[in-house]
Amino acid sequence: MSIKINYSDYYNAVYGDKDKQKEEKKVDGAKAELVEKLNKIDEEYNNTTTRTYGDKVFDKLVDKTYDPLSDEEIEKIAKENISEDEWRNKAKKLESDAKEKKDDLKKRGEEITKKAAESLETLDERAAEAKREVENQALKRGLGRSSVIAEELSEMEEAKIKAGAEILNSELVGLNGIDEKIASLEENLKESFDNLEIKKAAEIAKNIQALKDERQAKIDEVEKYNAKQREERQKELAKLENNGVDVSEEGTKEYIARTGSMIRELYSYYRSLGKDATKEISNDKDFIEERIGSDGYKYLKSFF
Repeated sequence: MSIKINYSDYYNAVYGDKDKQKEEKKVDGAKAELVEKLNKIDEEYNNTTTRTYGDKVFDKLVDKTYDPLSDEEIEKIAKENISEDEWRNKAKKLESDAKEKKDDLKKRGEEITKKAAESLETLDERAAEAKREVENQALKRGLGRSSVIAEELSEMEEAKIKAGAEILNSELVGLNGIDEKIASLEENLKESFDNLEIKKAAEIAKNIQALKDERQAKIDEVEKYNAKQREERQKELAKLENNGVDVSEEGTKEYIARTGSMIRELYSYYRSLGKDATKEISNDKDFIEERIGSDGYKYLKSFF
């Protein structure tokens, strides 16, 4: 069976998709251009400085704004506002004072040790001198080997040992007292460092609270200003409304002009689509209503 293909079928098969793609690209480009025009109209409207209700022209309400610091930013600033050098110097002063006292105690300990050594040396010298004296006297009296002399010498040695022990014990007591004072000094220094950190943290906390209070005061000031502006404007609009004037945003001459400009651009775009206009308007309903509202959509559609 033979199949006949005419030129039209051949052309559509070869070029049809490409033509369709070109057309779609053309439509997409026109749509992007439309969106750009509508955005520009919106931008121009937002940049207008007045709002006209009936015949009454008002300056556009512009809220005062304030970008408050976050808690993290406040904490950072509070820490930067304190003088680290000042706190370091306070810590160094504590450490320096403690070192001076510690060095003084160590010096006193060395003096105790030195004094004990001197006392032991003196004791040895005096004991040796006393022993020689007893021995010399015993020889003069012919009692060199007497048991009495031996006992006397033994008693003298015991007395020497006892006196030496007392010297060493006194030294030990003195050195223990020094060690206790040094330990207490180090404990007090640690406590002083801790207290210094507490005071530093308290100063930072005070700075943080001051910055938060300042932030809240500015927030309150801005809110109060904006509320007063809106209240005064509302009173003025209420008077106009009582006289039958539409005081909605959509009722201002500026908004009406904006919507009119958008309708003209939308009309021009959809009219360029020819026979597809009605279908595209229906497909773009949400897009159109977002720009000119449901009444504007119905009005635009009435032309097609």
